[in-house]
Amino acid sequence: MKNIFTVIVAATAFFNINAETLTLTPGSISAEIAADAAPAELIIKGEIDIRDFDYIRDNFWRTLRTLDLSEARIAAYEGEPTLTGVSKSEADVLPDGALMLGSLTEVTLPATLKAIGDGALASTAVKEIVIPTTVEKIGTSAFASCNSLESVVLPAAVKALGANTFADCGALKSADISAAALEKVPAGAFARCAALADVTLPSVAEIGASAFAGCKALTAMEFPKSLKKIDEKAFYGSGLAAADLAGCPALGEIGAWSFAVCGDLTSATFPESLKELGTGAFYSASALTLGELPPVARLSDLSLAAIGGTADASLTLPEGIEIGDYAMSGWKGVQLLTLPETTGRIGTEAMAGWTD
Repeated sequence: MKNIFTVIVAATAFFNINAETLTLTPGSISAEIAADAAPAELIIKGEIDIRDFDYIRDNFWRTLRTLDLSEARIAAYEGEPTLTGVSKSEADVLPDGALMLGSLTEVTLPATLKAIGDGALASTAVKEIVIPTTVEKIGTSAFASCNSLESVVLPAAVKALGANTFADCGALKSADISAAALEKVPAGAFARCAALADVTLPSVAEIGASAFAGCKALTAMEFPKSLKKIDEKAFYGSGLAAADLAGCPALGEIGAWSFAVCGDLTSATFPESLKELGTGAFYSASALTLGELPPVARLSDLSLAAIGGTADASLTLPEGIEIGDYAMSGWKGVQLLTLPETTGRIGTEAMAGWTD
């Protein structure tokens, strides 16, 4: 009987250590739970500030699996530098790097949250995240390298995303950011999210540099009509099968290497508004066969190099066009090329290696 009682007491103690409910005042967590308590689950009520997040991250990063902040509020802090050297933080803002806990698989954020700081949940093991409808800003790399995260939905209140917001989230399959009030998809937003297959964009004017670079599973994209600019390497090495841009009447610029090394890209269409095709824009999109050339005055260096060529075996170039170095090299299919008298420039090896 004594041995059974001892086991029951030990099991009860273990349960208490691994699941804790704390009601805090700002900065009080160190007095409520020991640094060696090793909780697997924390439910926090009351008010919490950056000092409490520092304590959680530094002491429980190996053991904490579940964190429930649904009944907590993040208080402002101003005072002595914290463990991370921060002397001031705002209310209702999840601080920079606050929950970079590799063990964390589930988190419920405060209902009053207004912003998520830089790297706040980066490198965690969360499988899903519900972003409160009050959140207006999500910082740089906030969810970067969350390799178990499978989907994300942004609420309508979100007005700003930092660079690399969801970069390197290897399991991320879907991202619906259509409700967010964004003007731009930031640089590197979904870079190297290899499993990302379903993306819904809002009416943005710009898709940032490397925003979808390396998204191998992304075979289709509906480009918003509001789009004015695609930045460099935006879709570099992605799985896109088509770049149908003709329905973007304000699009003026396709940046350098933006669709380069897209081996599955078979078609691309362009609006009359297009003014600039950047260096290497479609470089080595080897399956791409153009129905018509982009309506630009100059084909930049390598911009259409190593693509499949055009659907027209008899190609007449536009009046006044300038062709950069290697711009059209490595094409197949063209048997007759007509250059107008107004051709401005033909660069080094501009049409080298035309097999037909």
